[in-house]
Amino acid sequence: MTESAKSLVERVFAEVWSTGNLEAVDDFYAEDFVGHYPFGSSYRGRDGVRSALSRSHEAFPDYRETVEDLFGEGDRVAVRFTVTGTHEGDYLGIAPTGRTVTMTEMAIFRVLKGKIVEQWSSPDLLGLLTQLDAVDMKEDE
Repeated sequence: MTESAKSLVERVFAEVWSTGNLEAVDDFYAEDFVGHYPFGSSYRGRDGVRSALSRSHEAFPDYRETVEDLFGEGDRVAVRFTVTGTHEGDYLGIAPTGRTVTMTEMAIFRVLKGKIVEQWSSPDLLGLLTQLDAVDMKEDE
């Protein structure tokens, strides 16, 4: 299971998230998929994945996810990846800035019967928001 699970997860980055391919979601995600994210932004099912995918590509039309590290054991796959994109649409209520941003994220995927059934993610949202000037992390002068 581990090699096929790793291959499936690696492909979802290239064939779904980096392309915005809504039609491919059914090929990778289970109907009862659950995505766990910080701050209550979790989503459920394939429609939840499609919604998150659409929002990402609307806010960052050149949105890309690049796998940096990928490990697997049994039905679990852990990934460290980099997200890049140019902020050209509303994101979390932040008006477009035109800035190109980079964010790191770590996620653990659970794969069952050839589909992703669950995902736990820890994105560096503070780093992203800092790049968008939505928060100021500079020390007082």
